[in-house]
Amino acid sequence: MSAEGRSAVGTGIRNLLRRLTGPGISVNDIQTRDVELIATSLLPSSPKHDRSIAYLCLSRICEDVHKSTSSDEEACRRIAEVISPLVKATFEGTDGTDDVSKYLPLTYLLASLFPLSPQAGILLLNQLAEDGGEDVASDTDALAVLLEVAELSSPLQPALAELLAQAAGTKVGRELVRSRAVEWLRGGLSFGGSDRKELGALCAVALSKLGASIQASENGAAEGSVLDEQDQQALCTTLVDHVLSKPAIPTVLPTIEGLSILSLRPRIKDLLAHQPTFLRTLLSYSPVPAVRGGSLPVTPRASMDLEDGTLSEMTDTSLCYGITTILVNLTARRPVLSNEDEQIAKIRAMAISGKKNPETEVPDPLEDDEHVRERVGVAIRAGVVSAMRGLVRADSLLVKSSVGRLSLNLVEDKENRPIFVRDGGFRSLATIVRDLLLPSKTKQDTGSTKPTQIDTLPALQALAKLIITTPPNLLFPPPYPTTCLNSLVPIYTLLCHPSSSLLQQFEALMALTNLASINPDTADRIVEASIVLPATTSHFIGSGRESPVRIMSKVEELMLSDNNLVRRAATELMCNLTACEKGMEYFASTNDARTRSKLNILLVLTAVDDLATRLAAAGALAMITDAPVACGSLLQGSTDIESNSGKERSTWARLLGLLEPDEDEDEEGEKIQVISSTPLLPNIDLAHRAITVLFNLVAHIVGLSADERKKILKVARSDDIENKLMAVLRLPVGQEVLAPTVEILKILKRYPASQ
Repeated sequence: MSAEGRSAVGTGIRNLLRRLTGPGISVNDIQTRDVELIATSLLPSSPKHDRSIAYLCLSRICEDVHKSTSSDEEACRRIAEVISPLVKATFEGTDGTDDVSKYLPLTYLLASLFPLSPQAGILLLNQLAEDGGEDVASDTDALAVLLEVAELSSPLQPALAELLAQAAGTKVGRELVRSRAVEWLRGGLSFGGSDRKELGALCAVALSKLGASIQASENGAAEGSVLDEQDQQALCTTLVDHVLSKPAIPTVLPTIEGLSILSLRPRIKDLLAHQPTFLRTLLSYSPVPAVRGGSLPVTPRASMDLEDGTLSEMTDTSLCYGITTILVNLTARRPVLSNEDEQIAKIRAMAISGKKNPETEVPDPLEDDEHVRERVGVAIRAGVVSAMRGLVRADSLLVKSSVGRLSLNLVEDKENRPIFVRDGGFRSLATIVRDLLLPSKTKQDTGSTKPTQIDTLPALQALAKLIITTPPNLLFPPPYPTTCLNSLVPIYTLLCHPSSSLLQQFEALMALTNLASINPDTADRIVEASIVLPATTSHFIGSGRESPVRIMSKVEELMLSDNNLVRRAATELMCNLTACEKGMEYFASTNDARTRSKLNILLVLTAVDDLATRLAAAGALAMITDAPVACGSLLQGSTDIESNSGKERSTWARLLGLLEPDEDEDEEGEKIQVISSTPLLPNIDLAHRAITVLFNLVAHIVGLSADERKKILKVARSDDIENKLMAVLRLPVGQEVLAPTVEILKILKRYPASQ
């Protein structure tokens, strides 16, 4: 086509897009010349901009038809009717000796149609070529003619291979290609010599999607022959060779798609990981600006999530998604299932096999932690972290979500996290988290009429892991006490999301604990925070926005978790938060039932088996009881227990229990007697916290009325407080424990039981 012709086509396709996006347009207004214009614009020889506009026009037609019809079946039929005149015109007078260039526009049009409306593509390929001429059989359809004409070397071969690859990506298309075109695809692998790698790669992509063997079966049937390990490696080699030849982006896209499918298999993961040249070539397609000096993020807060400079051309979303999918597959670890998930998997296996005790799948050794760790190292050395700077530019939530999962895979091992931060991975991750949580990103960007769920949790979990192990002055740009605040909402979301696993909640608690320790202002913000989960993170279609969740309420809930690690992390976070002003107000602003309940939770946690949890709970109480209101709440609970016939342990009994040596218990909860010449000692840190709380409570009693004081001290003495405090004086403890113990005994002596 001449330059003038291409210019006319470009002008025409832009005018068509204006018509389709204007008011009052309907599918009945689409004429045959409009379909021909779209098909011509989709040719590889057309400018990239014109091909993009043509695809938008085709997508708009399909979308309008689906909106105006009541069923998908009727919509597909109407779409086929719109394109049918072009099919008839293409095959009119066909005798098998015509110039194959006449088939190219229709072939590329059908290739673009399959992802939008696969059933319509099937109808058009099965359309009878009844007007095809005398030499064409009456039962010959469009696909049969294309397969016959494409037996000889011509530009139609890569076009047909692309059409079959696109068809194989859909359920109905796979059935058609598997039954009629597998033999042609197998032959296409041999057609693709050193000068025709594109054709071989496209055929390999189609066979990868079909999962079909590249060797013909003995009886000649395509069905039943599946892709074995040898076939996988052969297809992978074909696709890798094509990538290494560094073709143009439109040509390499299907190849990357095929590799993304094959890379789900352990053997292919190992094969790709041992080809660093391939990984570097693959990453070179990522729109990454040149790497500049400086390893750590030292930019101002306003630019912490943005990259400097612009790209010379628009980021290709499909390319970024394909590259990211391959990298995610290479670095993915075998999922760790909870007991509940394991039971569900067993039930599913029983339902599929029909056996009560189905055989358990043996894990592939190439999927163990050692091999995954090796593949992650290869990817990092190939420059994957730097490549993320370009991948996150794609204007697609699916791509950003995949890059978030890739980030999680890369930072799973602690030793990789400093490298991740050094190479700018944190800045890319911050961009992902920001975009995934933006309210303006609630609309799906896939163009599909069905909503696609965007999984934000992997990116948030990767952020939490970095905050847990990386010093804040190295992770956040200066001034880090201010820039770290950008991470609070993402960690809140990870903590409160209804789909968060226990591990994700645990890591969110750990991250919040580190953030709260940066300065009191950050801790105050956490205490006062509430969150409404953004619509992009909701996994419940049509559920709308959740009611606000207060972070402190969620932390209190997790303090009662059955999981020891989660309970410990929640208690340690609560201990850190009580050191700030808002945390003290949360526990000591009023003396009501809610406050007493919160304090009683901490009091109960001082008696759990886990020492770290006991220390955190006792430490929180030691700080909270500096406030008279908190002391009053704890003491009121103690007198309430006394009036309840002593069915529960009093506050005094629980605190004095911290001064006793820890004893091991057997499976039935009975104390195990330890025979030793050395007496057992209580935990000194735990005793220090208990004495601090007891001192605050006894000091508070001094200011009460005589009747109240007598009633409270009666409960304390019934728990043998004086004798147990005297025992503390005989322990090898420092002045920080001895001094308040002596003061408590002096106060108790001032108010004897007879008064």
